[in-house]
Amino acid sequence: MAQRPSWKGFLRLSLVACPVQLFNAVSRQEDISFHLINPDTNNRIQMKPHDPDVGEVERSHLVHGFAIGKNKYVTLTKDDLDKVALPSSKAIEVERFVGPDEIDPIYYDHPTTWCPTGKWPRKPTS
Repeated sequence: MAQRPSWKGFLRLSLVACPVQLFNAVSRQEDISFHLINPDTNNRIQMKPHDPDVGEVERSHLVHGFAIGKNKYVTLTKDDLDKVALPSSKAIEVERFVGPDEIDPIYYDHPTTWCPTGKWPRKPTS
């Protein structure tokens, strides 16, 4: 099966934009992963959302929350998150080139690779 890109957009340098895709450079397909199994029935365990006060909760009913204290949360809906989204997440602007010694090693944790896609150069869509 072909690997899917983790991001699609444009790499923009001045007035030229090239459509690109971002892929993980390291595959995790060969990693071993385990499931939790009930040894009596040989069934895989299901992890269902559970509220201590009301019991099982539908996953579609859940919202994201940020802890601000013990049992105190600021909750965010999808609409809240959409309002603070960056204006354009489909273009990466190249402002300048730097040497390898100027890049913090933390950015080497997850190596990626870029691949051109479609016809280019072309004007980006904002």
